[in-house]
Amino acid sequence: MKKLVVLISLLASMVISSVAMAAGAAGDFAKEEAAADLFIKGLSDSTVTYEQVAANFTPALKENFTAEKYTELLQQVKEKFGKNKEAKFAVLQRFDKADRVIYIGSFSKENLAQMVFVFDTAGRKPLMADFALVPVQEQAKEEAK
Repeated sequence: MKKLVVLISLLASMVISSVAMAAGAAGDFAKEEAAADLFIKGLSDSTVTYEQVAANFTPALKENFTAEKYTELLQQVKEKFGKNKEAKFAVLQRFDKADRVIYIGSFSKENLAQMVFVFDTAGRKPLMADFALVPVQEQAKEEAK
């Protein structure tokens, strides 16, 4: 009987701890997803300001990626990629002190593009530490065979 009680209490503690750990990851991901969605929205929507987007940046990224550089980025994206048609979440990669969130998007000039956001998770709130927007080249059907 004592073994059964110990076994049940051990299982209950394992279940509670796994739920608590998953809740932290889900909370972090929700914040990361909101920051990435705002950044993506800002690529096509002029109502999104640099200040809104930069609120989710690490201090180092704010220092290196100023409002002027943000404006230049928007112009480059408009010229090279066109207007953002859609963006879908694809991958979340968790590391020790960082997360990588990857979206696959479609633009008017580029059929496919990968949007990669790196978040620093060392602090209380995950903050965007880096990002990249990369066109994805489709392989010819013959090369895939």
